[in-house]
Amino acid sequence: MSKESSHVQGLIAEVSRPLKGPVIREMSRLNERLRDTHLKQVSEPTTEADFNTSTVIVALKSAVSRWAESTSIPRHLNFAAQRTSFSLSADQREKLLSPIFVVGCGHSGTSIMLKILDNHSKIFAIEGESDCFIWFGLLRKLRLFLSWNSQTLKSGAWRWAEKTPKHLWYLKDVFSYFPNAKVIIMLRDGRDVALSQSESWGDFDRCAQRWLTEYHVAKQYESHPNVTVVRYEDLVKSPFDTLTKLFEFLGEDFEPEVIHTERVKRNWYADGQAKPEAVNDSTHSQNRNWQINQPLTNFSNRWVTQMTAEEKKTFKEIAGPLLIELGYAQDLDW
Repeated sequence: MSKESSHVQGLIAEVSRPLKGPVIREMSRLNERLRDTHLKQVSEPTTEADFNTSTVIVALKSAVSRWAESTSIPRHLNFAAQRTSFSLSADQREKLLSPIFVVGCGHSGTSIMLKILDNHSKIFAIEGESDCFIWFGLLRKLRLFLSWNSQTLKSGAWRWAEKTPKHLWYLKDVFSYFPNAKVIIMLRDGRDVALSQSESWGDFDRCAQRWLTEYHVAKQYESHPNVTVVRYEDLVKSPFDTLTKLFEFLGEDFEPEVIHTERVKRNWYADGQAKPEAVNDSTHSQNRNWQINQPLTNFSNRWVTQMTAEEKKTFKEIAGPLLIELGYAQDLDW
């Protein structure tokens, strides 16, 4: 089994852990995306068949929902739902049908990007991570989007921004619902990503493999006109230049105050903004909430002093060539 497919199985386990309902549909979705990225398909988990009225109904609903989502139905229903709000102007409808999605490999700066977007006067940030394109069916998604529209308008903004890193795997569905959506893919030096992830979850090998695999998923969208890639390093080292270009892509005026992420406090991931004494799986959410409420800080190149010799060797074996391809290293002598 290749490292890529082994890693994808790990991702499946990670996103499926809280789900006790129908996994079959989600396996089908992930396999569809694996075909797109030329990776080996993953097998459906072995489970005992339990054919009762409830499971049959769930299976039928999932099948109908999945079929509908493969057509233009989501786009038309979404547009029709907007038309029912007669109080909205044409410009308001256009903005609500052009939301912003922030995706990318976890620990690449997606949370701080959402906080920056939240600081903009015309953008309403959705708290936390919805995972809606991973687990929700068509009607549940539509109800959720209408709810977000309502919250956005009540806040005085005119479009919303949502951040779920794993939605990177579901951009095909994102554009099925919102053809005019804007997608921001965050990219960061894989050494810093793997180091940061392993602090929270352990298993450095798997973290390095995840960065490699998810970059290949992202790469197929790099030329999409509604997708832009923002490097974390550019964001923290040259925030004004980077964000000026970003907001031009989004079709919004650049407001310099968006850079000051410390001014408006948010409890998106935990209660309070205190920094935990140590970063691990149990304190990960608390640490992330602390980070988004700090001034924009450059956490790049932590790997130079914190990565062990064994971790460096492992990363070179797994993703060293990609590091060179992306310009993060000139060779493997580091």
